Amino acid sequence: MTPPQQTAMGTFPVVGIGASAGGLEAFRKLLTALPIDTGIAFVLIPHLDPSHPSMMADLLSGSTAMPVVEAGDARLAGSRRVSDRRHSKRQFE
Repeated sequence: MTPPQQTAMGTFPVVGIGASAGGLEAFRKLLTALPIDTGIAFVLIPHLDPSHPSMMADLLSGSTAMPVVEAGDARLAGSRRVSDRRHSKRQFE
């Protein structure tokens, strides 16, 4: 696989992947299979209870050499990074 080229402005593709409850194992399998030099930012969106803190970034970090961080409102995904974005009902209201 040839990584996508970044432009002079530093843009890169972003891939969003959602999963219902029970998607943790699918996320782990995906991250294990991906090379770390894709040039793509991955935003993983699990359906979680918004009243509980997410442990998704910690749980996924052992499945890849890419940095895994929880995406916040002000944090942008970066190339060759995995961001966990919590799905909550209020995002769609």
